[in-house]
Amino acid sequence: MKELDNQVGPVTRAPRGSWECLKSTGQFVIEIFGEEHFSDPSIQPAALLPALGFTEADYANWLEQKRVPRCYTSFIKFVSEIRHSFTEEQALHFAQIQPPHRFAR
Repeated sequence: MKELDNQVGPVTRAPRGSWECLKSTGQFVIEIFGEEHFSDPSIQPAALLPALGFTEADYANWLEQKRVPRCYTSFIKFVSEIRHSFTEEQALHFAQIQPPHRFAR
């Protein structure tokens, strides 16, 4: 939220010390997704799931197992989890269709 406030607010503040410590390990990153990301039709669940070899039923089962609502946050979590099981071909395809995003400082 501090990063968002820095983007829209009149005052820019330094990143939190706890984030700087985590970032310095090289094991953490923040991905920022804005409105342009979610308005891209190629990343809508109906287009993205088949492109990656998953079905609506796969996603519905995952939602039920995790006991989470059907929303963009849940879909991002689903894709994040399934990325670990991607074949090399799926990973390359995902990199091509995923809209560009930027990383937080």
